[in-house]
Amino acid sequence: SGILSLRPTLGSSGSILLNHCLRAHLRLEENYNVTACLPSPWGSYEPSKIGSPPSQASWHELVDVYDVDGTTKIGNATAWEAQTSCLWHRTVYVILRLPDERFLLQQRAVWKWRMGGLWDLGLSETVELDEDLWTAANRAVTEELGEHAPRHHLRECCRLSVGWSGSMPQMQVCQADHNIVFTALGEERLDYGQRDAEVEALEYWTMEEYKHQAEVEPFRFAPWVHALILGCSECFGPKTAEL
Repeated sequence: SGILSLRPTLGSSGSILLNHCLRAHLRLEENYNVTACLPSPWGSYEPSKIGSPPSQASWHELVDVYDVDGTTKIGNATAWEAQTSCLWHRTVYVILRLPDERFLLQQRAVWKWRMGGLWDLGLSETVELDEDLWTAANRAVTEELGEHAPRHHLRECCRLSVGWSGSMPQMQVCQADHNIVFTALGEERLDYGQRDAEVEALEYWTMEEYKHQAEVEPFRFAPWVHALILGCSECFGPKTAEL
């Protein structure tokens, strides 16, 4: 209920300021921290309150940790350590687009500690230890859309590093993601077999629908959604330029 009751609202003028703020931060040469543009409604990041991860297995899996440029692997950490201690790691997104330019969004399951109930981009996965990017992208499609899901014209379209930190109702988040974004041709059908329980819903949206919701309730979306749509416009079609 905290997600629903504490979302800030902006209005059109606020949306313009948000876009300007994000564009300015995305031009930085390193550490693309967009926290100032989208501060958490639950307060600032407090490292002293990190605590212990939940029992869910994915929090305990190892991921590769990279330098700020994303070019050099410098070690590994658990997913919990990476997401709460500002450790640079890799995340893949697969943005499915329809011929009419609608693109896929997924609602994260409400029970998730990190960004639960918020809308996220397409299909996504944290890249696992020693996993190559194409394997991770295909795993995202299989796990979040279904084992029989097609992968028409899957290709990498953008790389963008984004950082964000803040308090959430169940955890402290300080994430630093080297995002690798793929795009593929989608289909209206979204039932391709059993999918991950972490996915609450999947829907195709127009850019106009996204823009309207972002103006009214920016924190209806995970913070990196706005940054990736603006910073990786080539993955979403010509209407992104109108934002």
